Amino acid sequence: MPSGDFEREILERLTRLEEKVDATHEQATKTNGRVTKLEKAQAYAAGARAAMTWLPKLAFALIVAVASGAAGAVISALVGS
Repeated sequence: MPSGDFEREILERLTRLEEKVDATHEQATKTNGRVTKLEKAQAYAAGARAAMTWLPKLAFALIVAVASGAAGAVISALVGS
């Protein structure tokens, strides 16, 4: 293989590799964006679940406080159990 053919073959292979790297980078960027969106949605859902753990206690405390007129019921319901 003459020197010029060898160099041309190397340059063609490098060009194909560069195109593959660029395509891989583009896909990785898209994938990272989707993963970030999923992580944000997961964090939001975890926050909603956390809020749901104290919401029934708060509702119960407010009902007891209104029914009995005692502010101590709110504190005991939140701190207790």
